[in-house]
Amino acid sequence: MSTGERFYDLLFEMSNEHRHNIMLLLREEDMRLTSISKELDLTSPEISRHVSRLSDTGLVPSDVEAFFSLTPLGGMVLTLLQEFE
Repeated sequence: MSTGERFYDLLFEMSNEHRHNIMLLLREEDMRLTSISKELDLTSPEISRHVSRLSDTGLVPSDVEAFFSLTPLGGMVLTLLQEFE
């Protein structure tokens, strides 16, 4: 995958309000799917799908205890998006 393709994939993933909100939550603290689901009032399968997409783009990994967090790239993306607001 070229750099340009990865860039456009990243923009596409961040264009979703739910994925953006998940990343905003994870900026504050590492969380499990169930906590994210409760916080955003979405079903666990919905959150799982969104987190999986964020994980595939290298923004949100999970650890062995099933906590999700932001990668340094994820933090930079949020910072850059704030500049557009």
